[in-house]
Amino acid sequence: LTRRLHQLGLTEEQIVSTAAITAAIAAESSAFDRGELFCSVEDVVGIDWQPYQPNDFAKLRRDWRVYNEALTNTPVLARVYSRTRDSASDPEHHAAFSSTVMSVGENLRIVRLCSFSSTNDRDHEHADKAHLCPKTGFLGNADTWLYAASAVLGLGFASQAERLVLSKAIRGSCRPGRQVVQLTGLNRSHFNLLLFMEQERYFDKSPGVMVLPVYDVEDAKAWCGEAYSVLILCTSRLNITPAQIAGRIGLNSTDREFVKPASNTDLQKAVALLATVVKASAYCLENLEPPENEKAQALWGRYQDSLSLTRCNAETLLGRLSGELQGCVGVPTPRNIPDDSKFIAKVNLSDMAPSTGTPAYPDPILVAYKSSVNWTRLWQFQLMAEAEPTELEYHVLSNSGAGSDVGGRSEHSIPDEVLIS
Repeated sequence: LTRRLHQLGLTEEQIVSTAAITAAIAAESSAFDRGELFCSVEDVVGIDWQPYQPNDFAKLRRDWRVYNEALTNTPVLARVYSRTRDSASDPEHHAAFSSTVMSVGENLRIVRLCSFSSTNDRDHEHADKAHLCPKTGFLGNADTWLYAASAVLGLGFASQAERLVLSKAIRGSCRPGRQVVQLTGLNRSHFNLLLFMEQERYFDKSPGVMVLPVYDVEDAKAWCGEAYSVLILCTSRLNITPAQIAGRIGLNSTDREFVKPASNTDLQKAVALLATVVKASAYCLENLEPPENEKAQALWGRYQDSLSLTRCNAETLLGRLSGELQGCVGVPTPRNIPDDSKFIAKVNLSDMAPSTGTPAYPDPILVAYKSSVNWTRLWQFQLMAEAEPTELEYHVLSNSGAGSDVGGRSEHSIPDEVLIS
C-alpha cells in the first residue's frame, strides 16, 4: 500500500495517515467477520424484580374486531388468522395433531433472520425453521402457549370452553377422523416461523439467541404483516462466546449494509415489549387456569415451582424478607449501550426477504413471547415451554425416564453448550 501511495505522489504525511485509516478499516472489518463487534445480551440487558398486574396481560391482547378491520390490506394473514379462529370455535371440531407447516398456496416464503454462510441454495434448503410457538408434539409444550394464543388471536380465555378453543387454535382443528383443516393452526402458520442457521441448537435447545422486535406494545398489537426491525442478541452465559454464536447463526455473514447499530431508544422500546410479555406470562402462570392437556399441566406445575424457587433465591441475594417478592417476576431492563467499539445488531427483516415469492414476516407478538422464554431460561426459571423435542429425542427421553429440571428446562434442551452457573 505504501509503495502504491508513493507512486501516486502522496507526501509522507499523507501516506502515514492513509495507511493508518486503511488499517483501522481492515481491523474493524475483521472484527465484524469474527462477530466481535456485537453486544451480548448481558452487555445491554439487566434484570429487576417487579410486580406483575392483570393489566400486563390485558394490554397485550388484541381486540379482534379492531384488528380484523385493520387486516383488509393483508389478505393472507387475515385468512389464516380468521380461519384458525372460526374453525377452532366450531364445537364439532377437535384439536388436530399435525406438525406440518400449512400450505397457503400464495407462494408465501419464510423470512430469514440473517444471512447464511454462503449463497449456495443448499444452505437455504438445510437452514432451520424456527417455530416461535412450539410445533405440536408429544410433550404438550404448545399448550403452555395458551394465553399467548389468546393475545395474538384476540380469543377469550376465562372459561374451560374458551381454553379448549385456544388449544384448537394453536394446533389447528378438524372433524373427528379428518385431516387438519387447511389454513388453521397458529403454530403451523408461516407467521410463526423464522429461518436461520443453527436455530435448533441456539434458539430452541439452549437459550443462546434473543430476537427482539423494535416495537412498543401498541405497535406490536397493530402489526398487519409488514416488515419491521429486530435486535439480535447472543448470550455470554453458554460455554461458547457470543461471537461464536453470532458466527454460527450467520449474523457476521450478513451484508454489513443490512446490520445497523441500534440506538438506546431502539433498545428501550424492544426491552419494554419483552418486559410486558414476561409480566403477562407470570401473571397467567400464577393466576389463571392451566391448560387442559395433562402433559402441559405437568409442565405448568414445574414452571410455577421454578418461578417460586428463583424468587426465593432472589429474596436471599437481594436481602429481602421472605415472601417480599411474591407477585413479582424478574423482568429485563435496558442498560446503556457500551461506549466502545461494540454495537447492538439491528436488522430490518425486509432486507432478509426472499428474492421470489411473498415474504411472510413473523408476528412480532410471537417473536417477543419466544424471546421471553429464552430470557427466563437464562435466569433459571421458565413461564412457558421452549420447542418440542424431535420424535427421536422424545423416545430417548421416554425410555430413560428423563424429565425437566427445577428450572423448567427439558433435559433435551441444553446440548453441548451448557449454561454457566
